[in-house]
Amino acid sequence: NAVLVSSNDHFSVSTQLNQAISSSAVATFMNSSARNDSLFCISAECYAANGGYGNRQYQGAAAATSNEQQDTIALTLWYSLMHHDNYVAATGTQPPDPSYNISFANGYIYRRNDAQQSRYAVDLYYNEDRKDHATVATTELKQMLRDEGYTFVATQGYIDYVGAAPAQVDSDWRLGISGQVLSVPPGFEHETVLVVGAGIHDVVLNEWSSRLLSKYHTRRVQGDDDVVTAYLGYWTDNGAYYYGDACGATTDPLNLTCCSLDVFKQVKAKLDEQRIPIRYWQMDDWWYIGDRPDAYLPPNASVWAGVKGVQHWQPPSDFYPGGLAALSAALQ
Repeated sequence: NAVLVSSNDHFSVSTQLNQAISSSAVATFMNSSARNDSLFCISAECYAANGGYGNRQYQGAAAATSNEQQDTIALTLWYSLMHHDNYVAATGTQPPDPSYNISFANGYIYRRNDAQQSRYAVDLYYNEDRKDHATVATTELKQMLRDEGYTFVATQGYIDYVGAAPAQVDSDWRLGISGQVLSVPPGFEHETVLVVGAGIHDVVLNEWSSRLLSKYHTRRVQGDDDVVTAYLGYWTDNGAYYYGDACGATTDPLNLTCCSLDVFKQVKAKLDEQRIPIRYWQMDDWWYIGDRPDAYLPPNASVWAGVKGVQHWQPPSDFYPGGLAALSAALQ
């Protein structure tokens, strides 16, 4: 992350804020069908040494470093050549038999749950027939292991349910790419701007917006020059009559019958009939193909699940034949 903490009168807080900014380490479950072996990776060494393991599934955000204030505990990765079994457990835990040797340190997790009881428990399971130890965190994988004959051994600690999405947790600010993103392309850059000030007018209109204008070498658009502020528009945001999330955009399988191309053609025809001069059409975050992060939340999480991630800037063809181009043409 490139983090800029800025305000005309508040440069003195930059050191304090930078000390509070933390990155999360990604925890991933993976396995090898050839070895009949499961693995729970956090450290870079673990990922580098096990590139052949597939079926990788995001488990959560582990602690970035050892931290007494956050009460973290180290994980150790053991391996048994005799059993072809990786064994991931809290440092100090003894493996099942002497055939297991320490491979390397495997990152840090939290010793306790948080005050909201919203973290995942990192649990160790074992399958006697497969001679396989599996360390997992998400509810779905725990259920899958139980269905496949694994038995619970012990809880090793806890990890957060998401990665470094912008959020304030206790005294930490977590900024950057979500931990659910396991890789980014070469040359990828991500920047975060934190602006400190008094009041939304000062912070947003003067400080934050001015820095964005400066960075992208653009100018502030006047109200009459912007189609959104100068003309009437039709919105499909939360609370609108035609809002995909309220009627099927989050179901499996996806169902956008309520807000399809045919429906919006009818809406447009009625608006024209009533001589309502709509100049633009706002499509909210429900129309494109993508997954919501609900599956990554622990059962008792009391937070908003978030907007679904974009896989492609394309609507499902079943409901929008011809894609965005056909929708745009129909609404002219």
